[in-house]
Formats: sequence, structure tokens, C-alpha cells
Amino acid sequence: MIELKSATNEDEDQFLKLVLKLSEFNRQNHKEQNKYDYYELVISEIQRRAKEKFLQRHTQSVFLRLAILDGEAIGYVLAETYNEQAFADNGTGKMGLIDEIFVLEKTRGLGVGKKLMDEAIKWLESKKVKKMKLHAYTWNEKAIQVYEKMGFTPYAISLEKHVRTDH
Repeated sequence: MIELKSATNEDEDQFLKLVLKLSEFNRQNHKEQNKYDYYELVISEIQRRAKEKFLQRHTQSVFLRLAILDGEAIGYVLAETYNEQAFADNGTGKMGLIDEIFVLEKTRGLGVGKKLMDEAIKWLESKKVKKMKLHAYTWNEKAIQVYEKMGFTPYAISLEKHVRTDH
């Protein structure tokens, strides 16, 4: 049976492993032109940020849940609240961000992601946010479909143009 739980100090290593798995999953699906950076530096920064968020998990503005199956962490969701800057043209005030969600490939299709999303949404609603946001890569069509079924709608798209290919 799948259990959702708040992360404890003992869960830090499993959480960090899942964060790296998310990065690997994203990296595998990026086009080759998006892999021009120094991935070792990227990983180092991802780990630093994940440790920072892990330490903030008990604050009023950060939410972290792990999905556990047979004693193993198989997924997580990381959400937070923040105050949108006054110059934002799509609304200001207290906002919610579902910053990261990830489920191990071997356990996808079991409803784990939806359960994690439901928990994050419930927490954000309890924080009285005006709006919830999340981001998804355009190639992640399955995730986008799930988010749209949950009431999220596309708002903005980020466009990139690669100008150098020599590094």
C-alpha cells in the first residue's frame, strides 16, 4: 500500500535521490541543444537547493510529501507559497507554486502522482493562496494532461533560441 508522509530527517537521502532522478528524467527528454552546460555544476546546484528546501520543510511556506511503497520513497511533491511581485501583470498577492513533483517510472500509472498533487493542492488551499501555479516542459504531454484534468490551464510559454553550438 502506498503511504504519503511528511519527510523526516531519516528521509533526506531518499529525497535527494529522487530529486536527482527527476533531473535525469528531464535531461533524458531535453533536445540535444539544451545539454550544452556543465551538468556536474547543474547537479551540484540541484543538490544544494534540494537540501535547502528539505531544511525548510517545517516552515509555513514550504510543503514536502513523500510517497512510500514497501519502505522505499517512490515519489515526492514540493510546493511553496510566495508573494507575487507588485508588477506582475497576471495577479499579485499570495500565490502557491507546485515546484516539483516526481514519481519513479516503475510506479507510474498507480495514481501516486495524483495523490501527491491532491495533497499539495489541499495544503495550498489551507494557506489561502489566490492562485496556484506549476511549470511543465512542453515535451511532458502526459503530465500536462494530468494537470489540465486537475483544473490547471496553460498561461504562458517560454521560447528559446540557441545561438552558439560550440560549447
